Amino acid sequence: MGRWLAIAVMYIASSATSALAAPAPHALRWVRAPGAESCIDRDALVAAVELRLGHALGDGGAAVRTIDGRVEPSGDGFRATLVVRDERSESIGERDLAATGDCRQLDEKLVLVLSLIVDASAAGEPPPTPPPRVTPPVATPERPWRAGLAVSGTYAIGALPGVALGGDLRVEVAPPRWPVLVASAGGWVPDRVPVAAGTSRFAAVGAGLVACPQVAFGATQVRACGGGELVRVEASGMGFALNRSVVEWVVFARVEAEVVRELTARFGVVAGVGIWIPLIRPRFVYSDGAEVREIYDTPAAAGVVRLGVRVAL
Repeated sequence: MGRWLAIAVMYIASSATSALAAPAPHALRWVRAPGAESCIDRDALVAAVELRLGHALGDGGAAVRTIDGRVEPSGDGFRATLVVRDERSESIGERDLAATGDCRQLDEKLVLVLSLIVDASAAGEPPPTPPPRVTPPVATPERPWRAGLAVSGTYAIGALPGVALGGDLRVEVAPPRWPVLVASAGGWVPDRVPVAAGTSRFAAVGAGLVACPQVAFGATQVRACGGGELVRVEASGMGFALNRSVVEWVVFARVEAEVVRELTARFGVVAGVGIWIPLIRPRFVYSDGAEVREIYDTPAAAGVVRLGVRVAL
């Protein structure tokens, strides 16, 4: 490498018009022969030379000298030839560079020799690479709070002695990054159970709260809900010599699945099924003084089906 570096420096010394003169503009023509496609291309070579020089090859006006470069396979490696021509296209110098194995081993030699041909001061260290431009991260806007109101009809087995029909009003709130929270209040149509000479009337109202993680598929949301329900069950005697009323509070654990389908930007339908498990199981009985008869024993689980309409607030 010392030999071709010395030759390049001698060329600069002999061809410069003044030690302090600005470097003459140069133009580079670069050809990769067949089989040398893996070698550095012209754009990359020019960029590397200009980075070392700190200025463009053509700075100062139109090019007055031309460097014809060619790289081709040679034996077990590659050979590069550089021919320098003046403004009359006459050759004023020629340099040969060689490398074995990978053609990219010529890159550093080519950049240094070309830089010295253009400007002898390029023998020093190349200018530092400018720091990369840092683009500040763009904050993703947080999903806003959303709310909705739903009115549903319910069908339950196990909430009252017979099949219970009812309805509820629900308020939904969807905070950012949290499951949908649903608060509900509703009741069932009273159910009657014949007992001896009279009738027992069962009525129930309740309120609940569930949290519903959801997955959206376009205009459809699928929810898996879990929470609780507090139900007030009142059993009243009717037609007896002495009518009495008993009130029991039943706490249910709720596990439900829901599907919400948006029909428009504001209106949609909701359908769901669930299992309610009572944590307290009251037992209702009738006594005529001689014997005690069971009227209703709260079952271990109740099934609930819901269908309703929903409006986004």
